Amino acid sequence: MKKQLKTNLFIILFIASFLVAFPFVIKAVGQKDTAELSVSSQVTATQSQSETVSQPKTTETTAVITESSVYTTVDPSYFDDALFIGDSRTVGLSEYSGLTNADYFASVGMSLYKIEKETVSVRSVGKMKLPDLLEAKKYGKIYVMLGINDLGYDLQKTIGRYQTLLQEIKTLQPDAILYVCANLHVTKMRSESDDVFTNANIDKFNDALKTLAQQQNAYYIDINPVFDDGNGNLKDAYTSDNTHVLGRYYKEWGNWLCTQAVVK
Repeated sequence: MKKQLKTNLFIILFIASFLVAFPFVIKAVGQKDTAELSVSSQVTATQSQSETVSQPKTTETTAVITESSVYTTVDPSYFDDALFIGDSRTVGLSEYSGLTNADYFASVGMSLYKIEKETVSVRSVGKMKLPDLLEAKKYGKIYVMLGINDLGYDLQKTIGRYQTLLQEIKTLQPDAILYVCANLHVTKMRSESDDVFTNANIDKFNDALKTLAQQQNAYYIDINPVFDDGNGNLKDAYTSDNTHVLGRYYKEWGNWLCTQAVVK
């Protein structure tokens, strides 16, 4: 009996002790969880701040430099000391553009492969070959538009000829502003019916001319956007032979040249 009382008393004391200690245990556990949560939050916040700091701020800066930025608009007197060198398209400019104050060394069918031997009649100078003309008269601006008649030759060889011509011009006319002019497109009908005179070939040649002009410190100008149909072909309304613009449109060409001038 006494043993049973002792056992019951032990159980009662154990339960009482547990009830007294239980709130403190719960509080300690809660504080531990809170502390761990606080540390975890601090670590997460620190990582977030670290990631934010480690990511550099990027600001895109684009320098807008357009080819047209070097050109200005002038009146026709700008061409008083200009020389145009070219083929039948340049002959058209001499006859219909209104820029009659310029000199023209141009003939139908002019080619880079025969230009050195070609004799042309030049206003106020007479008949002479190009090297003789460049030695006889000083020019302030020289425009070159050649290549359409040379599309059947090897491209690199032809560009080599073009480079030789430009270097000769620069040697004999070192103070002249040098322009390299893109070749005019042909109509879609001619481009699709010809194996040589295609707009794809003309574009390829013009791209090479643009690069050459940059290498030779010359100015590359391209009339095609003025007369194209929007798809890279000479617009049908501007031509009657699918290759040259009609006479009345050379005036527009001359006006455009006045907007593509470099003044030094």
